[in-house]
Amino acid sequence: MDGCGTASGWQWRSAFGIYPLYLASQSAARYKLGAQAYVGWAGSFTGWFNETDDPDDSVATAEAYANTLNIFYNQWMHNFTLTRCIANASAPNIPNAAPFPVPQNGKDYHFKGTATINGFPSNYDFVYTNTESSQIYVIGHSGLTRYSFTPSDDNVKPYVAPVNIQ
Repeated sequence: MDGCGTASGWQWRSAFGIYPLYLASQSAARYKLGAQAYVGWAGSFTGWFNETDDPDDSVATAEAYANTLNIFYNQWMHNFTLTRCIANASAPNIPNAAPFPVPQNGKDYHFKGTATINGFPSNYDFVYTNTESSQIYVIGHSGLTRYSFTPSDDNVKPYVAPVNIQ
């Protein structure tokens, strides 16, 4: 779920039938369904969303983030694990994209020279500073793919949610 704090509690994922491990009465049902996962943001973030009041820059940023989401979902559809999809969509050097605003990219996002964000009406090079990031959590199995499960990509840091959230 791509929204602030969607993995900070159990409510959103339980709507999809993914229950916290620490609730003993529900955790048994979780394993009867096979490998599951829920991906969401741990907290609030501004990322590069609030960096400009310029309408052209805003459109370029929206297009760049749409490209980032396209990378994530395209790789998911091609059977990449959630670990790989998140890592690739978070990489700070993705051409024509605005990577997920995760802490491992640092507090300052310097895209100039590493990523060109194509916007309207022409190309832009953005430099983003003072952004607020958030951790992405995978509740369940980060080694999950669209069709299978890859144990070597399961429970990979930094995507593992804290025990009280799992």
